[in-house]
Amino acid sequence: MSNEYLAPFYAKLEADIERIESFTLIEYPVYILSRGRAATITTSRLFDDAGVPYLIVVEPQEHAAYLEHHDAGNLLVMDKNDEGIAYVRNYIRDHAQAAGFLYFWQFDDDLRPFGVRRGGKRYKLSARNALAFVEYVVDHFDNIGGANFSHHAFAFTYDHKPVIQLNNQIYGAMLIRSGTRTRFRKDINEDTDHSLQLLREGWVTFVFKRVVMDTVATMSNSGGNTDNEYAAGRREARVRALCAAWPSAKFRAVNRNGRWTMTPSRIWGKFEQRPYFK
Repeated sequence: MSNEYLAPFYAKLEADIERIESFTLIEYPVYILSRGRAATITTSRLFDDAGVPYLIVVEPQEHAAYLEHHDAGNLLVMDKNDEGIAYVRNYIRDHAQAAGFLYFWQFDDDLRPFGVRRGGKRYKLSARNALAFVEYVVDHFDNIGGANFSHHAFAFTYDHKPVIQLNNQIYGAMLIRSGTRTRFRKDINEDTDHSLQLLREGWVTFVFKRVVMDTVATMSNSGGNTDNEYAAGRREARVRALCAAWPSAKFRAVNRNGRWTMTPSRIWGKFEQRPYFK
C-alpha cells in the first residue's frame, strides 16, 4: 500500500512539530520498570519536573528501599520477585488492561531528557510535551500496536524525512496497545521479539524520528537487569533465542567488543500494513 494518502497528515505533523510545546494532554497511564535503582532512577525525575503522573513498578523485596526515595502512591508492587523483565512488562500490560485503558506507557528507568529536532538541531523537550504529542498522533488511527521515540544518536539522519517511521522496532519508551494477542516472552530479546509479534499480527508501529530520547548505555549503570537479563552468558542466550524464534529475519548473533548483539535485519521492510484513520 502506498503512503500517498498519508502525505497530508505528514505535512500537518511538520507544522505540529513546530508547536510541540503546546501539546500537554496525557490520557494513558505511565509505568516505569525499575530494579535496584531506588536512589538513582532518572526517568521519574523527568516526569516529576513535567508534572506527569506515573507508577514505578517494583518487586516486593525492594519495596522498602524504594519507599525511602519515592512516595508510596508512586509505587506499584508486583506479587513476585526475580521473574525477569518479560514478567514485569506483562504485569504492567495486565494492570493497564484491567483498568480499561486502550494504551499504556512503559518506560525504562534510566532515561535522560527528551528532545525535539527542528531545523537540523536538537532542542530540550518536556516529558509532558513528548508524551502528549505521541498520544495525539496515535489517537488519529485505529490500528497502531505501539509507538516510541527515536534514540537521539540516530535521529539526525532523519531530519529531512517524515516525522514518523512505520513498522520498526519499539523499545525503551513505548506506548503499547492493550488487548492484542502479543505477550512479552522470557529469555529472549523481549522488545525486538514483541515488536515483531505486533507486526506479524498486522498492527502498525510508529517510531517518532524527530521526538527523541536518550538513555544510559546498557551495562554502564548498576542495577536494572544488569545482574540477571544481561549477565555474562545470559545476553548471548537471549540474542540466540531471538535468532531462533525469527529465522525469516536472518538475524545473526555477533560478539562486538565483548557485548553480544545481533546483526541488522531487513525483515522490518517486509511489513507493508499501513495505519487506518479513525
